[in-house]
Amino acid sequence: MAVEFLAKQVFIVTKNTIDMVKSLAIKLQQKDQDVLDAYRMIDEVVQGISVGAFETVPRKTAIMKNRSNTSSDSVEVHYKRTIAIPLLDNLSAQMDQRPKNNFINRSNSKPKTQQPTYYHSCLSESSQRSMVLTQEKGASSWLTTLPISEHGFALHKSAFRDALALRYGWDPPNTPSHCICGKSFTVEHALSCLFGGYPTLRHNEIRNLTANLLSEVCHNVTIEPTLQPVTRETFKLASTITEIGARSDIAADGFWGGHFEKTFFDIRVLNPLAPSNTTPTPSACYRRHEKEKQRAYEQRIREIEHASFTPIVLSTTGGMGPIATTFYKRLADRLASKWISSYSQTIELQDEDGKGDVDRATEEGGKGDVARATEEGGKGDVARATEEGGKGDVARVTEEGGKGDVARRTGKGTSLVLYVLCGTII
Repeated sequence: MAVEFLAKQVFIVTKNTIDMVKSLAIKLQQKDQDVLDAYRMIDEVVQGISVGAFETVPRKTAIMKNRSNTSSDSVEVHYKRTIAIPLLDNLSAQMDQRPKNNFINRSNSKPKTQQPTYYHSCLSESSQRSMVLTQEKGASSWLTTLPISEHGFALHKSAFRDALALRYGWDPPNTPSHCICGKSFTVEHALSCLFGGYPTLRHNEIRNLTANLLSEVCHNVTIEPTLQPVTRETFKLASTITEIGARSDIAADGFWGGHFEKTFFDIRVLNPLAPSNTTPTPSACYRRHEKEKQRAYEQRIREIEHASFTPIVLSTTGGMGPIATTFYKRLADRLASKWISSYSQTIELQDEDGKGDVDRATEEGGKGDVARATEEGGKGDVARATEEGGKGDVARVTEEGGKGDVARRTGKGTSLVLYVLCGTII
């Protein structure tokens, strides 16, 4: 009650003061105002200000439910006992909770360049991993992205809360104890579990968007092209894929070389929190997955298709491998030349769309929709996701979206690009 009383008094003081000063402020802003007259008006207002607030002691009764009956002989003693002394006690308690002096001395004794490393070493192993992933280029830009609903960038409050939890390695609230597959439900498991089809959906979102952008600058762009069958060819690497009907994600002519030089692309969106990806650095994890893709596809594509192969490796936290970085930079440069736009604006729009697509699939698979899949779908959802999210989605994107999505971006010119900031994968 004492705090409410003080708040009312502050409001009265502020209102009366503003009413007195408002007319003075309007006069002082006039261009032909004389300086001497301005000083005179200021003195008159200062002398005439009466805020209308008086110090009083709140009413006392025999039984108080919302505040205590503090005994006092005067207004000064009353507020000293009800506000000043409790405030000092609170400050004193906070002082006792400060870090020990030896911790402060150790941290301050280190050079400023070593202090971040020292604080990082004080975290748990999982927290250290999360901090390293959040420091990747592009991993934080989703926080400053404009919430444009048209492109799916608007997150509701629950999704934003879960995204922050995923970013710092915290457990999102209200998660189920077990997944539908029978295993314990954790953030790491949710990002990798195939039940519900979300790993496939986030992969297909990136594949479709990349194919749409490639269709703007390349010829003969196809999604999931079938590789020529292996007959009598032999390969040095045993890991090379030799199955009949093997496919890559995208094929396009004229990206790296001449107009008729074909390039095959295969996309992988990895979960850096999985135990199999706990390498010393994220860059080492990206390189390992790139080499796995190269060992599986490159020799077959080079010797049978007489084409080049580019692995595109991204992570659910916003990073991408060195080859993927080079690929998207070149793609942005070629799109900028065609759209008559700057490279920086084009790469921002490209990152925003690509990372936003994975953002939605990752956030849904991370917590909210995995829980719904547990209740509603089971393997039925997996079957539908496989049937609808496979070539069915590709067909719809090709027929309905295709160049239409890019055409809509191009039709809006660079004005949309100027209002879109870089996004990221959550």
